[in-house]
Amino acid sequence: NELKLAVAVSQAIPDSAPVLVAVDYEASRAGEIEAAAAPLFDNMLLLKHPRLTFVSSNESGAILAERLMNGPLAFHVQNGVSYLNLGYLSGGQMGIRAFAQNPTSVAPSDVNGQPAWASPVLQNVTALNQFALIILLTDDADAARVWVEQTEDSRGAVPILVVSSAQSAPMIYPYYDSGQVAGIVSG
Repeated sequence: NELKLAVAVSQAIPDSAPVLVAVDYEASRAGEIEAAAAPLFDNMLLLKHPRLTFVSSNESGAILAERLMNGPLAFHVQNGVSYLNLGYLSGGQMGIRAFAQNPTSVAPSDVNGQPAWASPVLQNVTALNQFALIILLTDDADAARVWVEQTEDSRGAVPILVVSSAQSAPMIYPYYDSGQVAGIVSG
């Protein structure tokens, strides 16, 4: 049921809508998370052509985002899908909260040092509540808790989907049951 809702939420976004993807898992779980995430992203990219922006509160997240886009989703990149990688947000919980409150000042540049918010991918986006969807890729229930709780005030009605490892999914379900998470896809 939570998987069906995740797919329905990802299909309900407008065409070419901005989508924020929080990459927050360890490299050792990349295979499991990518296997769970790739079908969801593949479907969404084919049908809705979202403008993806990646950010991470994990030191290796920027590299894992590139691995996802140039591995399982390489077909889309080769066919013109552009995305933006904002890289690593330092500060853990406080870094996520600061980003939620003022993303343009907390992450002004992409991983290549270019002005991120002038990119076509982030056209007309200057606040968290201007994204159509937030997708969290995680292997850690505490990371899911932090992303849900620390962004709640800033994201407004923007839904969060969680793609999690099988190990952390049971601890994320209470957020789904309470409506704070719109759908879960687990590895």
